[in-house]
Amino acid sequence: MDTVQQQTQIPNLPIPNIKKTVTIAVGVGVVAIAYVLISRRLKKQREEQNFIEMQGEVGGDTKKGQAVRYATLFFSAMDGWGTNEELIYSTTTQMKRTKTPFKEVARAYKKLYNKHLLQHLQKELNAKEFQKFQSILNS
Repeated sequence: MDTVQQQTQIPNLPIPNIKKTVTIAVGVGVVAIAYVLISRRLKKQREEQNFIEMQGEVGGDTKKGQAVRYATLFFSAMDGWGTNEELIYSTTTQMKRTKTPFKEVARAYKKLYNKHLLQHLQKELNAKEFQKFQSILNS
């Protein structure tokens, strides 16, 4: 009888504390979400500060001031969900009309958003749309 009881006994293994595990998992999730939100806010603040600095450097109606405005318009067209192709085309047309060099706009874009404008446009536009952008730019 002793051998039968010994064979059917369940070993005393520690049962994990489910409540503690869930609490830790939730805590890690909250920290991760907070990190993402804070880093986005800090990035936005840096972009705003760069914009303010650039406005102070270049003034409002100079070619460099226009380049900053066009850079912000391009960014607005590509920021968030979807791409506003018409805003890209109209900004490019305005840029040509005011004879603002694309190089200046790209330089302002890089300083403001730490992205290459041409690469960002290529990523956001399909081949046909990018070709239309280029034809407006080169006209």
